[in-house]
Amino acid sequence: MAYKTKQREQVLDIIKNSNSKHVTVESILNIIRKDNIDISRATLYRTLDLLVNSGALKKIIVDEKNPPCYQLCELEDNDHFHLVCEKCGKLFHLDCEKVGELVEHIEEDHGFKVNPSRVVLYGTCDECAKKNK
Repeated sequence: MAYKTKQREQVLDIIKNSNSKHVTVESILNIIRKDNIDISRATLYRTLDLLVNSGALKKIIVDEKNPPCYQLCELEDNDHFHLVCEKCGKLFHLDCEKVGELVEHIEEDHGFKVNPSRVVLYGTCDECAKKNK
């Protein structure tokens, strides 16, 4: 990042202090409104693009039905998958040592180099599954 601005610092702080590893523009805007921070939607989009281009954030696009999510690069784990609930649309970050084993198997036995951070599995989250019982 060439230089820091108040808005960039505020956006990074919001993402760092988020309870989630993945945040959307709407979730950031909700915090901005709640905390009366002076950042417009347009400035937020520009700031997020700059932070992605600088390498501070990673932009995760799961599919056309879900909004892009942003994740701090310093939190990034190379061996993780994403899970998407088909009922509620929530995105989950799967931290599991078995992911690394699966990636190794695919690479060694099938000759395919996997980008684990781009792997998305679809299904039903525990919360939605409980609602349907």
